[in-house]
Amino acid sequence: MSLFLIKIFISTIFLISKVFADCSDLDYSDCLYWSSDCEWNEDTETCQYIGGGDDIEYGQYEFTSISESDGMRDGPLYLNAQLYFPINYPGMLKSIVLGAGHGDTGESMYYWASLLASHGFIAATIDYNDPINESHYQRGLALLDLVETVKQENTRPSSPVFGQVDTSKFALIGSSMSGGAIIEASMSDSLEILDALISLNPTVIFEDCDLCAGSEYCICLVPEFLEEQDVPIMIISGENETDDIGYEGMLGIDIYLNHPEITTKLLYEILDGGHSSAIPHSEPVRMKVINWLKFYLNDDTQVCSELLEEPDNHSQFLTNFECEGELMSPVIYPIGDQEFLEDENDPQLIEIIFDWTENIPEITVESDIDTSVLSFQNEWGYLYMGHIWISYEAQEDWYGSANVEVTITYENSLSDTVNFVLNILPVNDPPESFYIIYPTITDTISISTDTDEILHFSWEESVDVDSEVTYTTTVTLDYFGQTYFYTYESSEPMVEVSPYEWAVLMTNLELERWTLEYTIHASDEEYTVETEGEFVFQNNTLSVENDITPLSYRLHQNYPNPFNPITTIRYELPEDSFVDIAVYDMLGNLVKNLINANQLSGYKAVQWNATNNQGEPVSAGVYLYKIQASNFIDTKKMIFLK
Repeated sequence: MSLFLIKIFISTIFLISKVFADCSDLDYSDCLYWSSDCEWNEDTETCQYIGGGDDIEYGQYEFTSISESDGMRDGPLYLNAQLYFPINYPGMLKSIVLGAGHGDTGESMYYWASLLASHGFIAATIDYNDPINESHYQRGLALLDLVETVKQENTRPSSPVFGQVDTSKFALIGSSMSGGAIIEASMSDSLEILDALISLNPTVIFEDCDLCAGSEYCICLVPEFLEEQDVPIMIISGENETDDIGYEGMLGIDIYLNHPEITTKLLYEILDGGHSSAIPHSEPVRMKVINWLKFYLNDDTQVCSELLEEPDNHSQFLTNFECEGELMSPVIYPIGDQEFLEDENDPQLIEIIFDWTENIPEITVESDIDTSVLSFQNEWGYLYMGHIWISYEAQEDWYGSANVEVTITYENSLSDTVNFVLNILPVNDPPESFYIIYPTITDTISISTDTDEILHFSWEESVDVDSEVTYTTTVTLDYFGQTYFYTYESSEPMVEVSPYEWAVLMTNLELERWTLEYTIHASDEEYTVETEGEFVFQNNTLSVENDITPLSYRLHQNYPNPFNPITTIRYELPEDSFVDIAVYDMLGNLVKNLINANQLSGYKAVQWNATNNQGEPVSAGVYLYKIQASNFIDTKKMIFLK
């Protein structure tokens, strides 16, 4: 083949590789020409990709990239490089170097690079120094030079993959002309660092082997020349490549047949496929590529069966590849100690990462804490491509540490186990609510300055699961805008009160009888709960007659509150008055008339049985009760429970 014809052929490959890269680069006429892969959008007036089948389904890892501007080595045998890598990958990273077709930049391999990074690999793309005129041999050397750059990232302290690159595991992927260049690279690999090759729609420019001797511009792919090529190679090509590009030379099937049997090789020829058919948008293509890399870079023998499965859309499927060796055990990556708070309401998920081989594992979780106290629920086990999330359920108010063991077992009975410590940190709970025992609103306590009798206020204990509770009782007397109070401390649900000071106070105020309010606070120093009560002090120091007249109008809080279904409302009249007492809902609608009549002065009470004016039961909720007597008006809330 003359150099002139070679260049014509190269130009043809250039156009094809552009389609492979991106339909959007094509104008209207070229878009129509490549109608099997591209379609003209009349609305946007742009060419868009339609070939290749499904959209790309990425792997489990998020990924990013760096370039030479980020400190990467500037290789002398290539122009630019971009390195894609997964974020937060738990193990050592295996690397793939990718070469684009004739005339293309490394950007045209973006989808392949991003796909591979999402599956836990380093993927490096390359710009050739001369993308038009460089030979297969020169391209092969450039790809090996990029391998050196990736290796150096492992020792560059500022690299985001510092210390994570497995420098003993590399693969090459080449598209179109680079699909032939990776073969040249494998034969030039004096360090024998390459573990796998993948040729996508490969083309090889070759001449008579005698003419190729010492030439940089041709490659002779005959068995005698390829005896040294022992790197496993996967070739993915299209059935109609010859017709697609008008070239009678060595393409996919030719390259496969001219590799000797000593080389592990696989040909997947795509039915009706052209020169742009081996792309990551096709699920069968991308799964064959990923599994080939998993097998040879990750030593994942469990993908053997998938590699040997013939895709539905193949015209030819040839291979001497065989599954050998035992199936691998799953590898669970270390789990750091986990820390959560006591009584967290939402399920707390713990992530477990393992080497994904597309087998559905069995998961068992055990701990050294009794399952009645701490358990792991199967319904909270999620599985997604090498990630498992489990959750725990702890007994209410429990805290402490547990040694947890997680085991993943595949269908082949091979398993791996990982251990971690689960720490449940204590959270201070507030004291529980409580009720007053004595005195209540119905109690009248006689006091006198002439007695040393001690009164005992008592209430239910306020339980606190994790702290000691102290009580503060405050008794209050409100008298025409003046407030008098005494405070009593206790550690038990009772307090002893001397009525003497109250007898002196009421005597000085000339009060024969008065209603007092009191509040009990239960506190654990962080949280406080309280309850309120009322009672009557009758001062026997003063001459008291049975008919005692209140000093002012007053409406008391109903008791009990909340209630079901009867509550008592107390009120005080200092003089004869017309009294109107009614119940309303929270919207202000009248529910029940309780009192609407003239009444004599005194201490009064009325009950409500949670019915309306029609005698029908009302619904549970908050209600208002209002008194109007003479010029006195007051309103309070009460709660009806069912």
